[in-house]
Amino acid sequence: MNRRKPSPSFSTPLSKCLCIGMLTVFTASCSVSGADTSSARQARLLELEDAASTHEMADPNTARTEAQRSTATVNARIALGPKAFLIDIKSPEYKGDATNYINERIQRSKTGDSQASYEIHARVSSCKRALDPGDDGEYKVYSSMGLAEQFSMRIEEEIENCKTIAERTDIMGENWLSLAATQGSIEARLMYAQNPRAAIGDLTEVLSDPSRLIDYRRNAVEYLSESVSSGNVDSIEALANIYDRGIVAERSYTRSLGYWMALQRVHPSQYSAESISRLSSSMQTEQIIRAQELSKEVYRSCCE
Repeated sequence: MNRRKPSPSFSTPLSKCLCIGMLTVFTASCSVSGADTSSARQARLLELEDAASTHEMADPNTARTEAQRSTATVNARIALGPKAFLIDIKSPEYKGDATNYINERIQRSKTGDSQASYEIHARVSSCKRALDPGDDGEYKVYSSMGLAEQFSMRIEEEIENCKTIAERTDIMGENWLSLAATQGSIEARLMYAQNPRAAIGDLTEVLSDPSRLIDYRRNAVEYLSESVSSGNVDSIEALANIYDRGIVAERSYTRSLGYWMALQRVHPSQYSAESISRLSSSMQTEQIIRAQELSKEVYRSCCE
């Protein structure tokens, strides 16, 4: 199952509403650097979140995301060795009242169940996407695929399922993604790192408390690093892209190369091989040696 470079044509519109209830594994092209919390940088961070890029995480094919008619998110681990694994995420195509679905999970979430918190986040996010009026461009995409009627029916059905959720301040007032990430959900931590708007709010909220932006960047890298140590290979790729792009963390081609090398060792693909070639071609010998040393550390942490 090779990782490939994502196609630019498969982007934001398809992730927003057609896949109601599906985990949308796309990465926010958003950036800040260091502790700079200027308005311009914060605006850039949150504006670019809407222009989703798959480069900072696995592309749609390798993320293995699909809708299933189910009542709960089903996660499977694909073993790549004694410790290393990929996550196979199969999210439900939600049916029935959203409030009932969430009520069934709230108590588990309160007791520290990260999976319950993550499932609540996914359900709330599905409702928010349905209740967002969207734009004409989105509808045209589905119409061009012959899915206009199906699209409209799914949105209407989901709006009906979600109509009472806005009245629940205990549901809408909680950041379920951040909670699930704090509780240790690997899926939530991957999503947290690629979706700053869901993790820290919109620009107005960030400007009112700039420290949350600094905390977000630190947490995103720490969460992914912890997930790598637990054996998750998806998080190796996420960190490789993060250091390559210099968005969530300060750019470091040496660190990026190290993570790509580790990924290529545990889960070889053309995409990671090309990334290694691209980066190493413009690096000094000393930098490549440091990257090789880092790759060994990452591999030991993840996979031995």
